[in-house]
Amino acid sequence: MAKSVRASVTKRNRAKLRATVFGPAVDARTERLSAKLQELASQPRPNEEKSSMELDDATTTSSRPISIWLLFISKRMLKTSAEDLKGTSSAMHERDTKLTTAPLDDGSYN
Repeated sequence: MAKSVRASVTKRNRAKLRATVFGPAVDARTERLSAKLQELASQPRPNEEKSSMELDDATTTSSRPISIWLLFISKRMLKTSAEDLKGTSSAMHERDTKLTTAPLDDGSYN
């Protein structure tokens, strides 16, 4: 018969492996990471300089929805097939209509 996961022998063997094999490896890794973090913490932080292109808060908050919309449009345009991009002006008009209008109840855009 197969041994159960709840068997005391299995649990004892796993605990022994955890203590003798995996325990020292985990402790050594923790020491290495701790030393690395201590070294990083002891270094001085770089000064964050403000860029000359920084805008005031009113401008950035008002342009944020526009930038999100432009990102959305650019992702949608990337998803369009190459045939739509190379197609006739009617195909390009359909693509532009899909980007600027919401779908109707039946799923069409017109």
